[in-house]
Amino acid sequence: MAVSARVLLWIVFYNVTKYQLGKCGDSCKYVTIPVCGGDASTTADFVVEISNQESNKRCQAGAPGKKGPIGPRGYKGEHGPRGRPGSDAQSITEVRVKQLLAVVLGERQNQALQRTGGDLCASASEGIHRFSGELFACDGHGWTIIQRRVDGSVDFERTWVDYRMGFGSLDGNFWLGLDRIHGLVYGKSCRLRIEVETFGGEKGFANYSYFSIGDEGRKYVLTVDGYKGNIGDGLVDHNGMKFTTKDHDNDMNPKNCAGGYGGWWYKSCFTVSPNAPWGESEGNWNNIVWHPYKKLREKMAKTVMMVKCDQSDE
Repeated sequence: MAVSARVLLWIVFYNVTKYQLGKCGDSCKYVTIPVCGGDASTTADFVVEISNQESNKRCQAGAPGKKGPIGPRGYKGEHGPRGRPGSDAQSITEVRVKQLLAVVLGERQNQALQRTGGDLCASASEGIHRFSGELFACDGHGWTIIQRRVDGSVDFERTWVDYRMGFGSLDGNFWLGLDRIHGLVYGKSCRLRIEVETFGGEKGFANYSYFSIGDEGRKYVLTVDGYKGNIGDGLVDHNGMKFTTKDHDNDMNPKNCAGGYGGWWYKSCFTVSPNAPWGESEGNWNNIVWHPYKKLREKMAKTVMMVKCDQSDE
């Protein structure tokens, strides 16, 4: 009778196993022989049990085969989605840097001004002078100029940071800056003088025997008293008010009084507006107004605000 293929296969396995176990001696009970049959992709494991009463171990595996060749390189992946433009982040960073510099520079300016003591322009001629590393405009009569309007070449509709740091040109239209004004008057007994001129050439003035403003933490609150002059006490309603700009509303009106009129110590809203847009409109509040002087009939073509301080009280 013909011997089946499976019987022949087992006979071969038995002989191979017997030969392999001869190398292991009596230490092996089981041996696993991988066998490939059929097509090249088919494998099977056969376990041959060897009678051994003294051991329950497996033969150690042989040494690993050689490393196969490196497979072909994979396909390049698709491009990811495009990132967001960096302009917004950059603009935010620039704004933050500007604000930080404003704080640092403002503190340095205040420290330098407070160390000088007395009045900067007490003996200076008319023009621009340098004190403690900072430039200031003097009128030639002992007054330090903190604001001036002569035409419409400089926009006074500015942000809080601008009014804090100052802007414009000292030989023309400018705002000295709230930090620097505070540094000038801090710890001193100071006076304020305001001069105005209409488009028709009429001139007037207002003197205040006491002038001071708080620091930024107090929103540069205005303290002014002792009016004398010929244009009316335009600051009486602004005394005790915090400073307001178009982006920092600190006035008492539900709406922002600074919208369209520049930064100022608004109440609800104003009787004078030295920082309003420059121009000669009639019958409205749109331009520079000193209401106790000319009501709304005439607007101011020029304004100058100046301070003069005694020696430090500290």
